[in-house]
This record gives sequence, structure tokens and C-alpha cells, in this order.
Amino acid sequence: MLVTQFKFLPSTQLKAVFTASRQSRRRCVVALQSQSRNEAETDSKEPDFWWVEKFEARRKAEAELCESHASKPVVEKLPTSADQDRNSSNEKTEGKNSVKWDVPLILRAAVQLLQVLTVNAALVLWPAGTQPGGLLEGRVWVLYILYVFFFTQGTVRRLVAYGPLAPRSSDQQRKASWSSRLSWILFIMTVPLIHWVAMVRYVSGGGGAITYEAFTTYDLMGGILVLCALRLNGVASKQLGKAYNRLVPPEQLVTSGIYRHLRHPIYTSYMLLFVGYCLCLHSMPCAMAILFTCFIYYRQRCDLEERILTDSFGDKYQQYTLVTKSRFVPLPVI
Repeated sequence: MLVTQFKFLPSTQLKAVFTASRQSRRRCVVALQSQSRNEAETDSKEPDFWWVEKFEARRKAEAELCESHASKPVVEKLPTSADQDRNSSNEKTEGKNSVKWDVPLILRAAVQLLQVLTVNAALVLWPAGTQPGGLLEGRVWVLYILYVFFFTQGTVRRLVAYGPLAPRSSDQQRKASWSSRLSWILFIMTVPLIHWVAMVRYVSGGGGAITYEAFTTYDLMGGILVLCALRLNGVASKQLGKAYNRLVPPEQLVTSGIYRHLRHPIYTSYMLLFVGYCLCLHSMPCAMAILFTCFIYYRQRCDLEERILTDSFGDKYQQYTLVTKSRFVPLPVI
């Protein structure tokens, strides 16, 4: 019907009708767009003093957080074994990266190795050489090689990995009391003397070369103790890292690895080595004498060392001593 009506209208009127309808549609679209824009602005508009409400909410949250922290007791925990292992590995990596293989370091390591060879030769080879045919004993050379390896894996490896030790002038042993100095003098005099007595008794008594028939209970016990000393010293010195030093305040406290069970495993390895040496030479009296001498000296040295560690680390070291009560043997009383 509408089409039939438009047929009877002139062309000018038809054009006016279509133009009016197009303009009305445009006005509707513009009105709808403005209305939607106004609604969006109204929704996004925040009320007056909105910043006051946000400030109050933030202040309340901070107050609740402070109250929760204040209600919890502050407990200082010792680092876990994983943390200690991670720190020791990081320190080892840093030490290896910081120490360069320059000529002075190589010369210092060579001098240190020569010193180890000389001192152990004075302990093992020299007394054997005082007797006819003493240096022909195979047991003498085996003990000498084991001694060199024992002292090399601690001092020389520490020198190569982390640089030289602290100067002797900073060693707290020299600044200790007269009783501590006297025990040190007696130790460095008694231990070589017992080594000499055990070796001279063995080579003068015709102990014989190391063969299967020559093995006795002393050989078995001494060999086990020497091997345990080598293993314990290697593990302890490696885990101690840069803290393997003279008696000076260390930079960090090591409580992981073997140090979770013993506070002074390196001193234990020394006693095992010396006692095993005497047993390999079939001298039980010398083994008991050197064990007694080492126990007296190292016990006094541990007292001095633990005072230094307490001054350096305070409650942290006190907590460690409560957890790890053993000094030399994994027993609470020793």
C-alpha cells in the first residue's frame, strides 16, 4: 500500500521524504552514542573524598600486619644442611675463580709441598735410617707416602683453592696463656719423639717387609685407623673450605656435612693417623702414649678455638654446640 502511495507522489516530494528519514536516523545514532558515553562517565566517576577511604584502608592493613609480626616470637634458626652445602659450594666456586694460577702461587704450592715432604721425612724416614737396613723396609715407605698424602690434601689443596693461610703473627695460639703455650711446646716435642721410638723399635726388631704372612692384628687395626684418618681429613678439610686456616677468627661458621656430627673432625683425623702409625709398627705403648698426648693438647686447643668462635658468632655458635655436642668422637662426653 505504501509503495502504491509513493507512486502517486512527485519525485521532489519522494526525495524530501527520504532525506528527512536519513537525517532522523543520524540524529538517533548521535543521541544513542552520547547517552552511552554519559553512562560510562557516570559509572567511572568516583565519589568525593575517595582518596581518604583508600588511605584508611591501607593504614588498617599495615596496622594488622604489624600486629601479626609482633605477636610471633623471633627465633634465630641455624642454617640447614642444604643452605650450608650451597654456601660451601658457592664459596668454593668463588675461591677457585678468585685464585689464579700465577707463578707466585705455583712457587708457594711447591714450597709447601717440599715442606710437607721434609717434615714427614723427619718423622718417618729419618728414624728408620738410623738403623741398618731400616730404609729397605717396605712398611716404612708406605707409611711415609700415606703421611705425605694426608698432610698434602689439607694444606696444599687449601693453598691452591683459596690462597695462602693467615700469617703466623695472627695465630691466636701465640697470644694464648702460658699453659696453652706450654702444652703446645710439649706436643711438638712429644709427638715426634714417640714417632721416633715406635719406628726405631720396629726396624731394630726385624719387623720385616709388608707381606701377607706379616699381617697381624696390629697391622689390621693400624691400617683401618690410617685409612679412616685419610678419609675423615679429606672430607672435613674440603667441607671447611676457606675456614681451614690457622687459629684465627673465621669468616663463616660451617655446621653441615661431617660437622653436623663432630665439632672438630680434623683433630680426630690427626689422632687416628698417629695411633694407626704406632699400631702399624706394632707398638701399643707408643699408641697409648701418643693418644693421651694428642687428647690433652687438642682438648685445650679446642677450648681456645671455641672461645674464638663464640666471640665471632655469639648465640649462633652456642646453638650449634647444643645440637652437636661431640668434639672428637660421636659421643656426648668426648
